[in-house]
Amino acid sequence: FDTNKEETVFLYVFECPGGDSALATTGCSLLAQNSVSFSSWNSTATYATHSIVASVTDPVAANHQLRVRIQVKGPPLWIPVVGPYESTVVYSG
Repeated sequence: FDTNKEETVFLYVFECPGGDSALATTGCSLLAQNSVSFSSWNSTATYATHSIVASVTDPVAANHQLRVRIQVKGPPLWIPVVGPYESTVVYSG
């Protein structure tokens, strides 16, 4: 693990037509975005936990899907998607 590295994480939430599995967000509407800068992503040689919130206030049309895009500005950042350190997306609405 590299410790004390600075990271900026950008979070985008899109509403897209349902049934489309393309990676592109062409034809999608941006509903929310946020960016958070961390002066030290992790201070010890272990996994770190951070929350990034983007509030969606518009209703999502029937048969549409939400897409979350995460982009990082800084050194390469590994975000685990499987246990025991899996990442989560929490939707409350």
